[in-house]
Amino acid sequence: MVRVGNVSDTSRDGSIMLDASSEHSPFIDIYDEVDSWNTFSSVGKTKVRLGKLSGITYGETSLTGYGLYANRVFLGQPSGSTYTNSIDLEVTPDNARFLITSASNAIFEFNASTSTAYIAG
Repeated sequence: MVRVGNVSDTSRDGSIMLDASSEHSPFIDIYDEVDSWNTFSSVGKTKVRLGKLSGITYGETSLTGYGLYANRVFLGQPSGSTYTNSIDLEVTPDNARFLITSASNAIFEFNASTSTAYIAG
């Protein structure tokens, strides 16, 4: 555990936990919005998990197996890189969006809130 939140400074209310011994391990969790020890294990405080997903509930579904849990995942190269391909997946309470770019041009995009899909070509 790096830190378990902060009671007075909201810029320091996050934590990172590397766990290899608890019931649902192994995993790395990133927490945010933790202002007390009591809120540390509250629903919605785990923002990212890498590793074993059991113990995480998404909506009504209890996740299983190994993977990555987050509300937004961006896979690509940093700006200024010679590679400009990326995958951007964003899930919010109001929308789900999936975008694939190649050479900085959108080649596929799906937006659930507008029920639209775009395929270049």
